[in-house]
Amino acid sequence: MGNPLTILGVDAAGVQGSFTRFVLPFSYDARRLSGDDHRSSLIWERRTDDDLERRRYLTPETAAVLHDRALWLELAAEFPFTAETGPKKAAGGRETRSFKRLRPKLVLFEWPAEPQNGDAAPSGDRDLLKTGFLLLDIAVADSSTTLDDLLFFNEMFRYWLSPWVGHDTKSGYLGVVKDYLAKAPECNAEGLTGSS
Repeated sequence: MGNPLTILGVDAAGVQGSFTRFVLPFSYDARRLSGDDHRSSLIWERRTDDDLERRRYLTPETAAVLHDRALWLELAAEFPFTAETGPKKAAGGRETRSFKRLRPKLVLFEWPAEPQNGDAAPSGDRDLLKTGFLLLDIAVADSSTTLDDLLFFNEMFRYWLSPWVGHDTKSGYLGVVKDYLAKAPECNAEGLTGSS
């Protein structure tokens, strides 16, 4: 058995190795859109998981929340990108490492059987159970990435939605996210451009 702290890249057969996951929680209010209201070029596909063994691992209540009363979607987009997360170079900056953004997953808990029409007046009462998670999985794509490289990537990547003014001057931040932001379809789609 190998070292448990070894970082594994994608092998020659394309089998995924080590990855890191970012879980972004949010609240939602489902509304049915008219044909003209859908402007995004992003395509989400319904994800089904009929693995009976996986359902039985959970308590019946938890299985119902995760499988019966939640909507699971996947964005139809994977892409490779590079990030400056390796060892520091004498001339400044860091060495580049390769990563791959896997298909993001969107989980909407307590998804209604029939969403309200988009023109219906909001009730004013927020349903606290209507929360969702955006799951971003980033896979290591080369064998030269170390645990320190991955930890540095995690530290920098978590700031990608500009949480404070001037965060782009944080040492190493732009080297980690610039290629990702240039390639991510959600950052280039109309109305979804990320700020940097």
